[in-house]
Amino acid sequence: MNFKYKLIFAAVMAASLSACSNTALNEANNGFDYLNTPALDTWHVPAGAATFSSNEYTIPQGNITGNIGSKVNILPPQQVLPLIQGMQSITDNQGATLKLPQADQVAQLWAAAEQIFTAKKVAFTRQADNSLQTDWMDWGTKDKTGIRYRLSQSITPEGAYLTASVLGLKNDGKVTPLSIVNQDRYSIILLNHVMAQYQANEQKLAAAQAAKLMTNIQIYVGQDRSGLPVIIAQAPYDAVWVRLPGLLNQLGMKVTALNQSQGSITVKYDAPKSAFWTSLGVSPMTLKNQEYQLLVGDLGNRASINITTKAGQPVAKSVLESVSPALSAILTRDNTTK
Repeated sequence: MNFKYKLIFAAVMAASLSACSNTALNEANNGFDYLNTPALDTWHVPAGAATFSSNEYTIPQGNITGNIGSKVNILPPQQVLPLIQGMQSITDNQGATLKLPQADQVAQLWAAAEQIFTAKKVAFTRQADNSLQTDWMDWGTKDKTGIRYRLSQSITPEGAYLTASVLGLKNDGKVTPLSIVNQDRYSIILLNHVMAQYQANEQKLAAAQAAKLMTNIQIYVGQDRSGLPVIIAQAPYDAVWVRLPGLLNQLGMKVTALNQSQGSITVKYDAPKSAFWTSLGVSPMTLKNQEYQLLVGDLGNRASINITTKAGQPVAKSVLESVSPALSAILTRDNTTK
């Protein structure tokens, strides 16, 4: 199953880690009551008790410096999301860099970055063909951290690169020293946002291409390579996979799980009212109101769709013959309304 736009998992990852980046800088899980803990007293050995000593729990003495309480940065470290196959990431004290396998991917990521900055109404203090510097901006985090970025792109004989670096930070409106930790963190955050936007653009393109391929195709009941009855869609597997979940939902087959690597779609069927079938111009599907699994197969320039019960029992050919015209009709209507 050779699907070019493997984006569902990537989108989930991007959303999850973006959510992590929106955690407050000083949001302690159980507050800061520990700061009021009384100082330790000297241990007094009771009269008549044997003395003992252990260094296992000894607290080191000395002038230990560092932040405590709300000044401690408890956020987990950021990591570059591997959303583009074959990409490499490099981080140093100057920022974070992506090395891309294809030169045109740098231009696509650059366009995605411009989309983000435009949506957030970010002003630029300097801009050129291969680099730009932003004015102060933020990612909407609770700690209200303001950031100024530099983003640059380059194509060399060694590869294609996109580099993000932080020019300055503000906390509570005050410029703060830029540590290596924060340079690393906020540079990666920018690149992850850019890659998430890139993936969203790719997903939209894949859907548009699938819609084009799924126009005026035939859907009928035929046989798979083993001779078993299946629904046949005269379109490439990739296009069918993109469009099928949306079509199923419209037919009352609510998609509850997708497993692209296995080509399986789990649905729970709740039959629409008779008026729906009348408007669609086909007879109702003869499925029972229960859970089913659809198995989508790649037959080269065609795709097969088999339907089994939750127990793995294939439905009868007559059931497939009721589903096939419904799929064809809902596809036609869906194409017409787009």
